[in-house]
Amino acid sequence: MKKGYMDSALFMEKNNLLAHRLTECRRKKTLFTRKHKRTKEIVRTEQLIGLVNKEGYQTSFNEELFDMTVKEIKISLDHEISFVLKNGLVLTEQERGSEDAVAHTNRV
Repeated sequence: MKKGYMDSALFMEKNNLLAHRLTECRRKKTLFTRKHKRTKEIVRTEQLIGLVNKEGYQTSFNEELFDMTVKEIKISLDHEISFVLKNGLVLTEQERGSEDAVAHTNRV
């Protein structure tokens, strides 16, 4: 056999080993990414809980607290209102037969 050449059986063996390693690395990367994302969500949720606990029970609208917790508000065509929190959670308020909610979302 010439120097620098490998036979096909050795090539296939090495190729399969590399393919297996690549698959395992991709799997570990996916698991790490999911774990990291969940960790960030948990930390953000704990921060929001601490903020709400610090502020206490609210009897009136607190714009500053609202701005610190809510990232965006989405209103669907079927009048569902979703609050996307800064920690990634989505809270959805569904219409319960109230004409006031429908009239309000139609005005928005």
